[in-house]
Amino acid sequence: FAVTLFALVKLSYSKMSLGLGLQILIMSFITARLLNHYIEKNQQQNLKILSNELSERRDDILESEFAGIPSKIMSDESLSNLIGILPNTKNEIEQLLKQKYFGEYFNRYHVDFSLFNKQCEPLLLPKQAVLLNEGFFEDQIKYNSDSTVVPELFFVKNYKNNSQYIGKIKLREMNLYVFLEPKQFEEQGSFPDLLLDQSQQKQEEFRNFSYAIYRLGQNTSKYGDFNYPFFILDSFALSKSNPNYTHYYFRNDESVEIISQKTKTWADKFTYNSYLFLFFSIISYCCFFIFMAVFNPQFITKPSLTRRVQTIVVILLLLLMMAVGVTSGNLVSRQFKADNTKQLQEKTRIIINELTSEYKTQELFDKSQKEILSLKLNEYAHLFNTVISLFDAHGQLFNTSQPRLYDLGLAASLANPNAFWDLKQNKSSAASVNEMAGSLNYTSLYTPLYDSKKEIIGFLNLPHFARQHDLVNELSGIISALINVYVILFVISILAGLILSGYITQPLRIIKQQIANITLGKQNEKITWESNDEIGQLVFEYNQMLIKLETSANMLAKSERESAWREMAKQVAHEIKNPLTPMKLNLQYLQHLMKNNPADFQKKFEKTSIGIIEQIDSLANIANEFSTFAKLPSTQLEVINLVEIINSSVLIFENHKAVSIKNHLAESDLKVMGDKDQCLRVFNNILKNAYQAIEDTIDPQIEIVAKQDERSVTISIRDNGCGIDDVLKDKIFSPNFTTKTNGSGLGLAMVKNIMLGFGGKVWFESNYGTVFYLTFLKPN
Repeated sequence: FAVTLFALVKLSYSKMSLGLGLQILIMSFITARLLNHYIEKNQQQNLKILSNELSERRDDILESEFAGIPSKIMSDESLSNLIGILPNTKNEIEQLLKQKYFGEYFNRYHVDFSLFNKQCEPLLLPKQAVLLNEGFFEDQIKYNSDSTVVPELFFVKNYKNNSQYIGKIKLREMNLYVFLEPKQFEEQGSFPDLLLDQSQQKQEEFRNFSYAIYRLGQNTSKYGDFNYPFFILDSFALSKSNPNYTHYYFRNDESVEIISQKTKTWADKFTYNSYLFLFFSIISYCCFFIFMAVFNPQFITKPSLTRRVQTIVVILLLLLMMAVGVTSGNLVSRQFKADNTKQLQEKTRIIINELTSEYKTQELFDKSQKEILSLKLNEYAHLFNTVISLFDAHGQLFNTSQPRLYDLGLAASLANPNAFWDLKQNKSSAASVNEMAGSLNYTSLYTPLYDSKKEIIGFLNLPHFARQHDLVNELSGIISALINVYVILFVISILAGLILSGYITQPLRIIKQQIANITLGKQNEKITWESNDEIGQLVFEYNQMLIKLETSANMLAKSERESAWREMAKQVAHEIKNPLTPMKLNLQYLQHLMKNNPADFQKKFEKTSIGIIEQIDSLANIANEFSTFAKLPSTQLEVINLVEIINSSVLIFENHKAVSIKNHLAESDLKVMGDKDQCLRVFNNILKNAYQAIEDTIDPQIEIVAKQDERSVTISIRDNGCGIDDVLKDKIFSPNFTTKTNGSGLGLAMVKNIMLGFGGKVWFESNYGTVFYLTFLKPN
């Protein structure tokens, strides 16, 4: 991918965009095919796992729910009292057991109770005659059952038609048997997933499947949207009943599991291409952006008109897609909530009508009727597949069909305050609010209950959290459809952007080419454009610019010649002026010696005259070169001795009594590549600047140090002056820049040019004082 990207960058932008887009499409298609193949293969394995789970007749949830019940029953004083006055309390005992211990999840099962005394006489009247025989239970437990994690619960393993459980609980000197058998086509009903352990909940990837379990050819259990027949059919007959589903058959020793899935349409399969296309597009764009930012920053900082047009088209499309997606998601969410609220209102109306037809409104909150009413709430909760809760007039929980929701802290035992106050203030006949149970958001409906005096005595609450994943599925479907549509539009927009930008920028490319061909000093070709549109006006201005450019070029040539004379005169004057002041000082110093100390005059004269003669020779060379008016002395690289040149330059400054020059050049020989005369001018300029920088300094000092390595020699010249302001540091080497009233501003600019001509460099550091560094290359 990186190699392809690098190759595409070498092409023009339009070809690169088309090539990169084609590569992304191919990569998306191939990856989608591989991904589909992997998903289908992985799905087969997952379905096999699911079929094994479905074929398992044991119910982990039931066994988990049964744990703890025997100990509670054995310590229940109310139950013990009712048993003590048998046989008159048969119905009350069964009612109490179902109400307190075998509600909620056990509503999925037919639950029968059998109670036997020491003489094995039945004390209750179960519906099946076989359950009147204690020997039946003992034989089933001893010969046909397996023990479970709960010591008092046994699974009947030899019952092939469906699952069966037998519970055996000791009550005083009696045995209570609980017979459990699943109801046909019964699902969890009003028992929410929130009360299940994570391992007991349906895995998310299986929620969109339908399945049926057939035992002995008869449908014993089903789940999902597909309408399975009562007796098993082959796959062909089942497919004909609804061709929109694909069915998978799994046969086990005791059952047949049919798992059904909606057949994937072309749009479903294309969704993978869409997601992958977006993914690869983002990755490609990021890689391309990073690549161009590193190797061609102007591509990022100065985008072409073509890229700007295309980028605007794509950004507008993405913003539109986001806006439509967010709007659609909000509409679906609002509609989903409205539908849920409507269903809750309908259920609430029916439940209230049923309750008020059997009980007076005041009796709903009568503590003496609470246990009986709880049975009725469980019945309605199971019938309407919901949780029903009653809150009193103060918003406190009074009764509920799912007390464990509140015992575990998954739901608040106080009514929602917003709904409570809205209903209290008669703002509406029902209040729908959003609440949370754990991490689950759900809709909850509160409806007020009035007494005969039209005063609120409580509230009926129905939550809707049993099928919240339906909203996620619906939103996913809409988002997938939108992505499919917008990926197609995205590709079209890129092509349209390329074509449109190419059409718009074609005249501009012509003008660009013509401007690139403009050459000063020759006749430039004008552009011919027939229409008088915006491009025509631009062409007209271009042709007018050519005429003005020819006139300006002639004037500029004349001005440049005059400027060259002035600039050359400035530079020569500067070069001549530099050594004159120290030469004058030296001559004045000799005159002073001759008058006051003639004995030392001869020795000082010989030493000083050598430096003055070298400076005069340098000035003579400049004057000779200027007379030809070609240029300043050309650089003649040769091997020179820096020590001699620096000592010569130092000589004309060191006689100034106020300045101390510390020359630390211990080496007598520092061979470098350079031009002797130009090198002398370099150190004259640097030393003169250092001298001027310390004129107002107490104890002025100049220090010269040399450092060298295998390839170069670096000379540092330090002064203890006031330093250079930070705002001026970037301008020090600029021509015509000076901080002195009588300076030309050419000295340091010339130093930089000379050092570059030597192949070396010059720079400085300035804080307390200033240090100039000059690096010279050694001879090879």
